[in-house]
Amino acid sequence: MKVAQLFGRSKRQRFEILVKPHLQRLYARAYRLTLSEQQAEDLVQEMLMNLYAKNQDLSALKDVRSWLMRSLYNLYVDHWRKWQNNPLNHLDAQGCDEVQAVQNTPSEQYEHAQSLGQLEIALGQLSPEHRQLIVMHDMEGYTLNELVTELATPIGTLKSRLHRARAKLRKMCLDREPSLTEIRVVK
Repeated sequence: MKVAQLFGRSKRQRFEILVKPHLQRLYARAYRLTLSEQQAEDLVQEMLMNLYAKNQDLSALKDVRSWLMRSLYNLYVDHWRKWQNNPLNHLDAQGCDEVQAVQNTPSEQYEHAQSLGQLEIALGQLSPEHRQLIVMHDMEGYTLNELVTELATPIGTLKSRLHRARAKLRKMCLDREPSLTEIRVVK
């Protein structure tokens, strides 16, 4: 965005011009992190309200999208840590009982949908770092070189984290149902 296009506009208009092109990707990332439409909307809305209230000058940033994605992830981690520190949240956090696949169902599509539901639950039990890597690399199609810039992390660290994240996800899926290992994430 050229600075000339922002000149003479109100604070709200400048903010909208800079943020609007990234809203859909922000929401998609938030949904993949939270696995809930309502929580994703709340997360994006909270982040944007915080940015607007702080008078953050987005026009001075080199890469607005990367900065917004990083801010969203940081806010998500803050929420996740608060949730982890609340002992009442762990009472019902044992996992996959709510999405158990019905045995001997006649429809393969139904079975696949159930397996994906269990996969989402397993994904939700990964740490935020591991979930973010799986989401960005395996689901959104970012290359490792793009992730080096996006996450400001060395490529060796990303490779090892991605390996560990996939191994944890595979183990959780195998513990729940052996057929889940047949599901491939499409880029």
